[in-house]
Amino acid sequence: TLLGRLERTRPPDVRVTRLTPRFEPTGTYLDCALVGKTSDAVVRTITALARDPLFDAVELTSESSPEGNIEGYEFLLHLRYHDTPGRASIVGSVTVFHAASG
Repeated sequence: TLLGRLERTRPPDVRVTRLTPRFEPTGTYLDCALVGKTSDAVVRTITALARDPLFDAVELTSESSPEGNIEGYEFLLHLRYHDTPGRASIVGSVTVFHAASG
């Protein structure tokens, strides 16, 4: 499932605080609010999602440091989820192909 895949893909020190899905003909788009303990958690989360064949078009839309927020680094991601791997997507002017695993 979408939630299970997101939980398995994100780094263990990052938690999802809000998830807003949008179901469109071209796929399921997600706006995810996350919190990580370090600034490196942002990079590791983006890398992990970009490597997973069920997610693509991963885009960091905002990021804030923990000043005044004891929880850590807050960041927002926009991405697309596919129910099957191996689909192509267009990110800006670059087409990204994900190879089907298995």
